[in-house]
Amino acid sequence: LATGMIKDLRLTDSNFSGKSAKISGEALNKRDVDEVLKGLKNGALIIQKAGALNSDTAKALYKKLQQESSGLIIVLEGTKRSINALLEQNPILEECFTARIDMEALSDDALVAFCKKYAYENEFSIDEVISWIERYPYHDGITLSGGEPFLQPDALVKVLDGIEHLHYNVWCYTGFVFEQLIEDASKRKLLEKIDVLVDGPFVLSKRSLAISFRGSTNQRLIDVKASLKENRVIELK
Repeated sequence: LATGMIKDLRLTDSNFSGKSAKISGEALNKRDVDEVLKGLKNGALIIQKAGALNSDTAKALYKKLQQESSGLIIVLEGTKRSINALLEQNPILEECFTARIDMEALSDDALVAFCKKYAYENEFSIDEVISWIERYPYHDGITLSGGEPFLQPDALVKVLDGIEHLHYNVWCYTGFVFEQLIEDASKRKLLEKIDVLVDGPFVLSKRSLAISFRGSTNQRLIDVKASLKENRVIELK
């Protein structure tokens, strides 16, 4: 969201002509605030996970912004709770900001509805998506990943039908498990278009760097065609 706002400002405000940069609150704690801001005249700095800013950094940022005359935009990005805690501990910072945007967490259904509305408003059609993919005929595969591909199975079936002539190897990452997908008619139609499925959610406690193409050991690397034929999960080794 913050990056999108900065891009819009760059397009609509002729005074906004400088560089844009991102830094985490924790990283900024280890840097000299003056040095970080020095090269951003008429630009912007997005401080990600800003709730991690310590009191010394908050004071240095406040002092710098009180002297600010170079058209610099600062965005503090973080969870509502972390930003509230930051401002409670450093109330002087509130004086430096003229706007606050609170975004409520979206359910899967709400997120899908938002994405559909966004795509419609920006006139992204399935035919256009297919056209973009066809620009890269020398690729040998395509990967469907998050969001959650199986929350829009009908649209993705149309996309995959539209690029079938390219003979791509199709991979897909999903938070669902194979057994759930085969029980749902529309999801199964999409599944039938896929060659390799990585199923199951990423589980931090089961994170592993020793396995290929997956983040955690609960996830499976599934040969979809063979699994559908045998009506059981067949994993790739």
